[in-house]
Amino acid sequence: MKLADRKLTVMQKPKRSPRQRFNKFVQTTTRKIKLRWFRLRGGQIVNFLHIPKTGGSAVKNAIGNNLSTTQYKVHLRGHSCHLKEIPKGDKFFFFLRDPAQRFVSAFNHKKAGKKRWKHKKFAEETAALARFQTANHLAESLSSGSEETKQAAIAAMNCIEHVNTFYLDWFHSQEYFLSRLPDALYIGFQESLDQDFLTLMQILKLPNVTHLPARDSLEANKNSDELSTELTQKAKENLERWYADDYDFLRLCQEKAPDVLANYQRGPT
Repeated sequence: MKLADRKLTVMQKPKRSPRQRFNKFVQTTTRKIKLRWFRLRGGQIVNFLHIPKTGGSAVKNAIGNNLSTTQYKVHLRGHSCHLKEIPKGDKFFFFLRDPAQRFVSAFNHKKAGKKRWKHKKFAEETAALARFQTANHLAESLSSGSEETKQAAIAAMNCIEHVNTFYLDWFHSQEYFLSRLPDALYIGFQESLDQDFLTLMQILKLPNVTHLPARDSLEANKNSDELSTELTQKAKENLERWYADDYDFLRLCQEKAPDVLANYQRGPT
């Protein structure tokens, strides 16, 4: 049986006991106090903004055991952390990728039944994944001649987790991002992840033994090769329209990334 034909699995978020909730609270509070104390002593906090399906899981797994270096203390943020939640003066870094390829990765991630949990749009997501067999099928349907199919595709784009997010969900607006650009430590791209991670290692002063997990490992969170990643020209054009703001932001970051790296290389003025 092909992976695409398997029954979708559901991951129930485990309910924590009162003791587990208390321990989590203590752990989180302790981490916040340590970071605040480190900051008050003049230390530099570096935050990783984790945008789903951009290579972030591989980066997190690679540097997870080296969160304190000679120059920085690294705070690995979750998907829900946005730039506005990071204090001004703290550094941040992140990775992006081509929005159409991010869409394919997100769709296939859910189609394979990975990490599906009962979020508020879970029922709609389940129906959408059952209706649209491939990422290309969904993308092409955005301009279907059938109004019913077109509306179903639009609904799917708005309910499938990660497919329904946009880069500015994390950065608020291009203007706000530019206002925080002096705090940007590094901007990387999934398409050049291996080389960009080597540059990041040098910036963070990570030990030479630090490396990305193998592309096909669980730590890399890579999708199965059994699911199609092909996009027709029609599908690409539809996705370029749907993610127009994402493409604008990607181009902005591609333009600014060399300046961000140059600012680091020049050091404090």
